[in-house]
Amino acid sequence: MEIGNGTRTKKWSLYDITKDPTELNDLSVQFPDKVKALSDSWNNWAHQHHVIPKPK
Repeated sequence: MEIGNGTRTKKWSLYDITKDPTELNDLSVQFPDKVKALSDSWNNWAHQHHVIPKPK
């Protein structure tokens, strides 16, 4: 699942690090709403702080 507005080209992963500290079980398919919420938060932060890379 690729989320965002073009600022990230790889899919997001979601892990429960308290139960899976080695990050073997990606939960992004099971919790797409959580992935979208976290992705939106990251994108908003990145735009506010001007850390989005310039397009090539």
